[in-house]
Amino acid sequence: MTQQAHARDTTLNQAFTDIDALMDHAKPLVELARRFAAEQDKCSDENAKLAFNDLLMNMGIISPVTKYVSDRVRVADCEDDAALLMHGGS
Repeated sequence: MTQQAHARDTTLNQAFTDIDALMDHAKPLVELARRFAAEQDKCSDENAKLAFNDLLMNMGIISPVTKYVSDRVRVADCEDDAALLMHGGS
């Protein structure tokens, strides 16, 4: 294996390790978002719902995250990273 190929493999392994660590840390945040959404569904006061939506949006939570959406985002990000690596981009 050439030194360049070894370096590329090392970079890819580190990237996927980083992605896995990010996903592990994101799981509690996804659960929190789901709990927030469940609480919002229980609320009958429209003003409180609007305030709660504002709070979520300020935290960067636009809508509850689903496994499908998070998987699609992860796949798209991996595709972009792979394309950059294949074309020598950084």
